[in-house]
Amino acid sequence: MLHHPFLVPFRLHARHYRTLIEVVNLRQSHLYHQQLLNVTSHQQTH
Repeated sequence: MLHHPFLVPFRLHARHYRTLIEVVNLRQSHLYHQQLLNVTSHQQTH
């Protein structure tokens, strides 16, 4: 039996799943941009 964490949300309602995806994407993109800013600022200081 495969219990992959990404397969679990598929049991949810489509609307809930969509909002879940949006929240995760927003959070990940926010973290990604923060890391990108940190990297660029570090490159500028050195």
